[in-house]
Amino acid sequence: TRFRNVTGVQTCALPIYREWRIEWVNESFTRYFGYTLDEVKGRRPSEILAGPGTDMEVVARLDAASAAGRSFRDEVLNYTKTGQSIWIELEVQMMRDDRGRPTGFMALQLDITERKRFQQELAQKEALFRRIFEQAPVGISWMKGRRPETRTVNSAHQKITGVAGEQIHDTNNYFLATHPADRDPRRRLLDQLYRGEVKEFFLEKRYVRSDGSIVWAAMNTALLADAAEGEQLEVTTLVDITALKKAEEETTRKEQQFRFIFEAVPIGISWRHEHDGIVLARHINEAHLKICGLKREECDKPGVFSGISHPDELEAQRALYARIESREVASFIHEKRYLRRDGTTVWVVRSVQREWLNDGSFQEISTVVDITDQKHQAEELRVAMEA
Repeated sequence: TRFRNVTGVQTCALPIYREWRIEWVNESFTRYFGYTLDEVKGRRPSEILAGPGTDMEVVARLDAASAAGRSFRDEVLNYTKTGQSIWIELEVQMMRDDRGRPTGFMALQLDITERKRFQQELAQKEALFRRIFEQAPVGISWMKGRRPETRTVNSAHQKITGVAGEQIHDTNNYFLATHPADRDPRRRLLDQLYRGEVKEFFLEKRYVRSDGSIVWAAMNTALLADAAEGEQLEVTTLVDITALKKAEEETTRKEQQFRFIFEAVPIGISWRHEHDGIVLARHINEAHLKICGLKREECDKPGVFSGISHPDELEAQRALYARIESREVASFIHEKRYLRRDGTTVWVVRSVQREWLNDGSFQEISTVVDITDQKHQAEELRVAMEA
């Protein structure tokens, strides 16, 4: 039953069997290849079945096996009478008489064209996956459970971690490549993963390269079920975020520098970002609070600055703001007084600069310089001159 679709080819007796002359074929042979017994009898199989895609090395090995009186088994591409290609699994068995003397060969041919097509498709898909896997800019690693000898990684993973070649099969190499401060957090998260407490985890960690340089990576690790083998796969992806971390560090450094300057200058500075009457962000330095006599938590209350402004200057200040609101001007400078809670009056020179943004919001920066002493000196000089 197994060989129902199998063709049989038998050579003639021993004196000429090495020349592979066909003696007999069955009906399956005729059905598959289109040749009748009369068309093939006395001819070599390679004369009628071989074609442009036939591997002649297989034919040579077959000839060598027959010359040595050995059985043979291999896969070969044959062709029908109409030129159609058929992959076959070829098995050649020696025929012997009652005394054990070779009398010829029986060739059994099983059609494996569909199997070959499936294998080819599988190979193409595997090659495509391998190209994607190797060329992906994201580091990828997977292994079966906690068995490092099964670990597979791509080039990006090796580049990020600095662990390459045969070193990938030793988990200790990844431990040593990890920054000491990041080793315990990763170990704890991995234990939680295998205990089933989490399905996956995310971690930003550092790898220390052999040259001392540090690579920051965003790591994601999850346990997935291998449907084919029923095992757990530990799949890890790594994204190199070194450039992002450097940018964050530079931003933090500049922000700290700005904050130092912002707080250190003796001039009062206030900045706010506003949209449709809603203050989205505000920064006020200590000098501004000191000059106005306010506490920081008071500054977000509506109308707090108008409340400590001298009534005689409010109308002029509103007129200046109206010109900014209409976009007639982008800035103005004026002198005004603040009536502090302790009863003292402070004279200031106040400047306001506004920038309208594309989304309809604006940012505004104002500065106040305490000129109270200058005002007192000017008043004393005026009185002296009048006297």
